[in-house]
Amino acid sequence: MDPRALSADEKDATISGKLQLVVKVEPDYPAVCIIVGGRVSTRNILVIFAVARRINAAVAGAAISVDLGHASITDDALEQLRDVAKNGLLPLSVDPARIPCRLRIEDSSHHPT
Repeated sequence: MDPRALSADEKDATISGKLQLVVKVEPDYPAVCIIVGGRVSTRNILVIFAVARRINAAVAGAAISVDLGHASITDDALEQLRDVAKNGLLPLSVDPARIPCRLRIEDSSHHPT
């Protein structure tokens, strides 16, 4: 991602290591999009998983998209996210109940992954 294309808030989030999350809910269809801003790493990816768990509990069976178009992500964090998307289960530390989770990874600046 080109750092010149970031807003002031996104630059602050990238520098500070904080994530910015916006949750968009589609009322007609059980679909939710988590739009992520900032730098995603293995140290903060659990925040995304925790939000996904809450969505999963509130809207059973919802399709959850994680949009990384406004974020940068480390390779290790991306691998963890892909594992959740592939296996359909959040990490045990986040969701001890192991409720199936329909997670999909997107990059709004490119194509879905």
